[in-house]
Amino acid sequence: MAQLDDIHTITLEKLKKCFSLTAVDLKYPMPERPLRTLGLVKIDGKVFHSNDFLRILIMNINIASVRGVRTIFLGPRTELDLPVFSSESILMGKKRMFFLDVQRRGGYDCHDDSELYNRLVAIKGNYPELFTEPLSTGREIEKTFSKAVCYVKISKDQDEQALQLFHEYLDAFLDVVKQAKPLTGDVLEQARCDYNLYTNTVIDHDPAAKVYKILFGKKGGVERVKELFFAC
Repeated sequence: MAQLDDIHTITLEKLKKCFSLTAVDLKYPMPERPLRTLGLVKIDGKVFHSNDFLRILIMNINIASVRGVRTIFLGPRTELDLPVFSSESILMGKKRMFFLDVQRRGGYDCHDDSELYNRLVAIKGNYPELFTEPLSTGREIEKTFSKAVCYVKISKDQDEQALQLFHEYLDAFLDVVKQAKPLTGDVLEQARCDYNLYTNTVIDHDPAAKVYKILFGKKGGVERVKELFFAC
C-alpha cells in the first residue's frame, strides 16, 4: 500500500516525466544536521528549477529516526503569475498531519481562478473521510490559504487515500502550469510585487519558516527559506 513516507520520491518521479529539471547549486547544501539539535534532526532533499518553475523543492526531515516531515513545494516562475503547490506531511508513528493547498501568491482579488479552484474543491469533496479531524494553524499565514486547502489529522491507514487526493490536486495544478503564458509589461511588474509580498508573509508567519529560524538562527533560517522556496 502506498504510504505518505514516500510522497517526496513519488512526486519527484512524476515531475521528471513531465518537465526537464535542473538541480540548484545551494549555498547551504543538503543534507544538513543543525548543530542546535545535537545531530538528532536531519534535513535532506533536492531543489530544482525548470523553464516553468522557479523552485521545485522535494524535502524530508527526520527527527531521531522516529518522526518525519515530507515537504513538497512547487513555485512557478513569476512571469507565469500562477499559484504555488504546497504540501506537508508530518508523520508521527500511526498518526499523520497532512497539509495540501494550491495558493495564490498575492493579488488575491485580481485573478479569476474559479475554474481551477472549482475543480480542486470538487476533488476534495470526493474524500469526506479524510476530513473528520480538521486542523487549523490559527495564524496570519491562513490568509494565504485557498478555499481548496486541506489540513487534517489522519491515520496511517488513510495514507493511500491522502496520496490519491494529492495526485489529483497535483494533476490539476500541472495542467494549469502547462497552459500558462508569460506576462509582460505592467502586469508582469504587478505580479512581481505580489510575489514579493507573498514571500515576506511566508517568511514572517509560516510555521515552517519559524522552525528554520529556531534551527539555524534568524539570519541563517531566513537565508535558507529564501533560497529553498523563493530563489532569492
